[in-house]
Amino acid sequence: MNINVTILGAGPAGCALAAALIRQGVSSICIVDPDRGRVEDSFGESIVALTRNQIEAAGFRFIEDDHYSYQGNCSSWGNELLNFKDFSYKVKGGWRLNRQKFDAVLKDDVRMMGVDIIAGYRLESLKRRLQKWELTLACKEGNVQVVSDMVIDASGRNSILGRCFDIERRAFDKLTCLATWVDEDIAQDNLLSEYSYVEAVPYGWWFINQVSEQKTLIALMTDLPLIREQCLNEPEVFARLLSETKRVLDYTRGPDRNAEIRPFSANSDRLMTVAGPGWLAVGDAAIGMDPLTSSGIACAFDDAEVAADLINKWLFHREDDVLRSYCSHIDRAFLRYMNQRHVQYSYELRWQTEAFWSVRQHRIKQDAPIGR
Repeated sequence: MNINVTILGAGPAGCALAAALIRQGVSSICIVDPDRGRVEDSFGESIVALTRNQIEAAGFRFIEDDHYSYQGNCSSWGNELLNFKDFSYKVKGGWRLNRQKFDAVLKDDVRMMGVDIIAGYRLESLKRRLQKWELTLACKEGNVQVVSDMVIDASGRNSILGRCFDIERRAFDKLTCLATWVDEDIAQDNLLSEYSYVEAVPYGWWFINQVSEQKTLIALMTDLPLIREQCLNEPEVFARLLSETKRVLDYTRGPDRNAEIRPFSANSDRLMTVAGPGWLAVGDAAIGMDPLTSSGIACAFDDAEVAADLINKWLFHREDDVLRSYCSHIDRAFLRYMNQRHVQYSYELRWQTEAFWSVRQHRIKQDAPIGR
């Protein structure tokens, strides 16, 4: 199989890039979808109406009935008062995404655009020969050989190409999400029926979100060393800390005693080289973002437009200056993100001497990684 562009990853970043390339006139595209199976329980990622417009402008359907209405965020951050950020005032509300359905629609739509999706395969080997890439894709049924002018890493924080090329993925903090899901009916007058809730605590912050009609996400965002030192992932410790919060249990009954507490990486990190001859990284493969900024999906669609334009130019001219331009774009995007992150954390000053907050009270330079 001979292809102009092979995209490793079928999430929002990969699908958005494929659609943008189609609009640029690149018609020979395939997406490798490992189809590892998304966690059935959603994190309730949200988008506002402006991001929906962005998705639809890129040529995708947004099926409103697949998702849940969302009016904004409520937080106890910086003080003990409830602070509301109501999206309905400026951007006409938003939606908490059912990611399984959302991702499925993206993949269906790029198929209709003419993009081949190779599902259920993983990258087995990658070789560069005569200015082309030779990929071996493997699954239980056998291997598929692909020859491609360009390979795109849209594999998320796994950054498949980064690992293949032994490129540093630099971490700037150690934020980890401890998550569990509770089956419960949410009353119409419950704040969670329309808002997510965030509460800052000395050791991090809690995030509570209704992710379906009968399921609530309870997540603790904290640093990995604190989890290890204080056994925060133990159900009894997790439940005790939850019971000590100011308001969380006003909105949810909390997890069962033996509930599974699952860890997920949520730190700010980036691939230190995001492009080279015949390849580049997009989305979370390039930059991993703190969930507090709620900007991952919108940024994925923004970056897809920039990347598609530069990929198209590179395919025609094979000039490395084009790839250096993309690296500069990601550098600027990461700087904007880190500034946004700093501003949001700087609003909380009650626990400046606590380990979690002390490292977030100053701006982090890109050349100052945090060791794991």
